[in-house]
Amino acid sequence: MSLCIYVFASLPVQYVTLHLSPTQVKEQLSQYSISQRLFGESVLGLSQGSVSDLLARPKPWHMLTQKGREPFIRMKIFLEDDNAVHKLVASQYKIAPEKLMRTGGYTAPPRK
Repeated sequence: MSLCIYVFASLPVQYVTLHLSPTQVKEQLSQYSISQRLFGESVLGLSQGSVSDLLARPKPWHMLTQKGREPFIRMKIFLEDDNAVHKLVASQYKIAPEKLMRTGGYTAPPRK
């Protein structure tokens, strides 16, 4: 587990606002037609079935072990990375990320 993930996983619930992550992640995946399989394998290190379960039935932060918190932390990091969607879209279509940007086929998601 990377140091960043470990530090986030140790935080008490009042410092972590992950309850919106699954909904926001679902919206991003849907908006850019990114499969749960690709997202799971590339971002979370999980299978499509596990991703589907996490997005459909997230557990409260205080009920998760450190290991159980990892996917939600990775989702939060994914949402905060301005290039994450771009990289996934490029990898899904097997083209270089720079090429996707040059063609104008990608617009960064709006920051909330």
